[in-house]
Amino acid sequence: MEDVIRKLLTNFIQLTIFSLMLSMGLNLTIKQIILLWRQPKALLSFLFAVDVLVPIITLLIVLLLFDLPISLKASLILMAVCPGAPLTTRKVVKAKGNFPYAISFQVTVVMLAVITTPLLLAIFSFIFPPDIAIHPIEVAKQVTFAQLLPLSIGIAIREKLPKIAVRIGKPLTKIANVMFVVLAIFVLVKGIDGFLDLSGLSILAIIIVTVLSLAIGHLLGGPREDTRTALAVFCATRNPGLALLIASFNFQKLEILSTLIAYSILGSLVSIAYTIWRKRTAAKVSEAETERSF
Repeated sequence: MEDVIRKLLTNFIQLTIFSLMLSMGLNLTIKQIILLWRQPKALLSFLFAVDVLVPIITLLIVLLLFDLPISLKASLILMAVCPGAPLTTRKVVKAKGNFPYAISFQVTVVMLAVITTPLLLAIFSFIFPPDIAIHPIEVAKQVTFAQLLPLSIGIAIREKLPKIAVRIGKPLTKIANVMFVVLAIFVLVKGIDGFLDLSGLSILAIIIVTVLSLAIGHLLGGPREDTRTALAVFCATRNPGLALLIASFNFQKLEILSTLIAYSILGSLVSIAYTIWRKRTAAKVSEAETERSF
């Protein structure tokens, strides 16, 4: 029975991520996607923060806090190598971050994940054998079919058949969001007991990783307040859906569902504090600009 539930969950996760990525592609133009590509310095800084520094600080935490259970280590690593959660741009907007940059970077991160995610997992697998062992090619296939393929299909439809894309884009987005909520509720109910049983050290590790991720993004986001906010949110907001999918294929013997949930919940709570601070900062900047205009 447990195997049947796991298989159904894996299939639903795949379908949900596929729908979210397809709807994203349908609602974006090439102009929006390539915005950051025309600013290579900013793009490389963003990618360095999200795909290099966050995994490095996660690795350091896992190594330093050696008493962490293997399930939490695997969860931290999975979240570190899975950036670009589908709803990250909404968090950026709430935090008064740079939305055009967020859109462009979101797509870029998703496209590159087919390379960065299996590559980083292979590195972590080499460092932590035999506890964490994956097959990079298989992970690359999983990321391709779950994210890159539907996103590319959506973008192609938007470019070649814009009227159809506009007609089906918003309804599909609503359906995909509902699927995501259903998945989140199911996973939360399924893993809440394990979450409540987390040790203080495990909770501390998750909080430290989130705070340091926010700090990395804030410091490397450039001189503009809105871009700093956007990058901080991207660094701290990992992709639990993709992490769950990879876990269901590659870590079936580890009970990491509850720790993935813990990361998502605690990370969101810490990020809320940052969001409130950035909203206040944006309001002060706006007031100062208004006063100067008079």
